[in-house]
Amino acid sequence: MGLSAGLGAQWCAVDEVTYGVAPSLSTAVFTAADNDSLQLKKGPKQGTGIFAGSLAPRGARRRVTTWAAQGALPMDLPMRQLNPWLKRMFGSYGQAATTLTQDASTGAYVAYHALGDLFGHSFTLQAGKPTVDGVTEPFTYTGCKVQAWEVACQLSAIAKLTLTIEGRNELNGTWKDSLNGSVPTLQPYVAPVSGLPFSWIDGGVYYGGTPSTAPLIATPSAPTTGTAASGGTVLAGTYQCVVSYVNSQGETIGSTATPQVTSGSTSTLTVNSPAAAPYATGWYAYVSQAGGAAGTATRQQAPGAPTNIGTNLTLTAPPTSTGAVWQSANTAGVLTTVSGATLAGNVTGSMSLKVTRPMRLDRYAPGTAPFRNEPIQNAVTQIAGAFTVEWLSAETYQAAYQSDTGVAIEQRFTGPGIGSGSDKAMLGLLCPQVFLEGESPKVPGPDVLTQAVTYTGEDDGVNNILQATYWTLDTTG
Repeated sequence: MGLSAGLGAQWCAVDEVTYGVAPSLSTAVFTAADNDSLQLKKGPKQGTGIFAGSLAPRGARRRVTTWAAQGALPMDLPMRQLNPWLKRMFGSYGQAATTLTQDASTGAYVAYHALGDLFGHSFTLQAGKPTVDGVTEPFTYTGCKVQAWEVACQLSAIAKLTLTIEGRNELNGTWKDSLNGSVPTLQPYVAPVSGLPFSWIDGGVYYGGTPSTAPLIATPSAPTTGTAASGGTVLAGTYQCVVSYVNSQGETIGSTATPQVTSGSTSTLTVNSPAAAPYATGWYAYVSQAGGAAGTATRQQAPGAPTNIGTNLTLTAPPTSTGAVWQSANTAGVLTTVSGATLAGNVTGSMSLKVTRPMRLDRYAPGTAPFRNEPIQNAVTQIAGAFTVEWLSAETYQAAYQSDTGVAIEQRFTGPGIGSGSDKAMLGLLCPQVFLEGESPKVPGPDVLTQAVTYTGEDDGVNNILQATYWTLDTTG
């Protein structure tokens, strides 16, 4: 028997393969939330009609025409296991930079997230809600998307992350839908990795400077090729084949490695089409001899556009001992940095950043109703930030407000050192171009004058609109 109050509650989440279909929760990562307001929302309609002598609506004429799930999940802003949530917040799926990468051999890992599209990506969230008689009931929310999120920190407080979630349905008890053949059972609790939350003393606002964007060197989504000294025939042996999957937007969304065996001599090598991965619409392959590496004359990528799932791939003059085709370096993704930013040392109040994605939430069709189709973003993303500073004679923020000049602002939380190097736990939220929406300072009385600096993030057409930098001890996620 578990606890009979909210002390026994639990939350875990895992990405879905198909929108609205609850996958296995065995790999779900648990989150230490403060509370939740997640609930099933129904849209009942009452039929009319006059029944002689009846003084109340007829229950037989009541219909529920829409179902959905929604609510908020607030939590401390964690230094560990935040990377999966950043992908759901930013829509940074398929971006190479979101993979946690170690700084040399220090044990400290970094990932970068840029604002991207959420379409084609959803997750299942299960909340364990304890009953008064000691039973924890599983409430499983499918088809979830982070419709809005906010990072906020009050003076001398723990930083908070609040996720506003839109879901397709709530599975509980015997209630389910046509996409889910059964109601998921309660996932056995696994405590989140122990780690400190970010707090006010970790916070800082970096203002101004010059933003610039540079490409990230990563696994290419459409690499170029060059011919080595000479072609040749395929020698007998085993070749390593790395198949990468791409979605309809050309993003790399996964890979798998399989051996390809040849015997005798041939001028071609056929790679059989793999089974479709989640959201995959095409694939391409790298083929190398045992021990082959990128940038040598022992590796080849199939030329041309990605091959459709179900279509085999034939490579002409694959890698041989005499060379054939080599893969040149390519870029995938970009990283925005800012030089010359100034740390605002006179921040004296709260700091916050809120991102909202307007979505078409009424995508109900006769074939799927009363449950909706996947929500689609239907307006530009709204980025709004705020912080409070003491009024200084430099008039830095007042001048930018008056001239309506775009500036860069990064709200950054820098925690204790991690790993064996000089790295520190950190979450930076960078807006390369914002416009101040604040106000002129007012004299409230004898107290120190302060200025509320509010801003709106916009697209400068060059840099990432919004970017997160995340340093952690996590190795995966």
